[in-house]
Amino acid sequence: MRIMLVVLTVCLVAGSAFGEDVVFEETITANLSADELVSICNVNGDISVEGWDSDEVEVVYIITCDDQEDMDAVKVNCDLSDGIVCEVEYDSDWNDLNNGNSGEVTFNVKVPENLALDFILDNVNGDITILSATGTSVIELVNGDVNASDFDGAAVIELVNGSVITSGIPELDEVNIVNGDITCSVFELNNDLSLSSVNGEIVLDLGAAVNVEIETINGDIDVSDSFNARIEEEIVGAYASFGTGEHTIEISTVSGDIEVND
Repeated sequence: MRIMLVVLTVCLVAGSAFGEDVVFEETITANLSADELVSICNVNGDISVEGWDSDEVEVVYIITCDDQEDMDAVKVNCDLSDGIVCEVEYDSDWNDLNNGNSGEVTFNVKVPENLALDFILDNVNGDITILSATGTSVIELVNGDVNASDFDGAAVIELVNGSVITSGIPELDEVNIVNGDITCSVFELNNDLSLSSVNGEIVLDLGAAVNVEIETINGDIDVSDSFNARIEEEIVGAYASFGTGEHTIEISTVSGDIEVND
């Protein structure tokens, strides 16, 4: 149940004669209940979510454009009827950055550190960061980097081009990337985990007692000696397995090395 909503809007228009940016900033503050939705859908710009010591959820979004004409083509629609849902839209004549149009939207989201929320973070161009939060999260990104750490709850990360760094997520379910590297630190795991990359390296820093199964079609496998891994070179690719535990980590690449460190 939402108790309070505060919206603060700031618009800064710098002198175009000096070639400065046009900036629009809005702050939305609300009290949410457990398991409500926090959804951010962006096109161009970073998304940051971080836990803080407050009962409020705060969403600050900043639109930056070269001029007012481009600013008029960018809209951020925020719906608070069911949690907080923010979506960036561009007018049809804006097209994309390749046609010379400007328009970057940055989201900075603060959430109560121990309040379980349902996060959906969707972006086309830009980085996504989620730190010290609780609940469930689905992260989908086309171009950029993902940094997720100290998240208490189930998490799925899907990325096309970029890199992923994760740590301190005991219920991490999946990390899938098409082009880029995955660096994952696991010192506690409460479920099975899948790490996969089509073209890129996967590095796992492991300090939990789990089963590990590794497969690559075109890449090398390097596992710390302390794990006593069995590595088999096949006609196409290589396979390795080691460990005992209640849960399993599956690691796979099509073209890329796999490294597991203790």
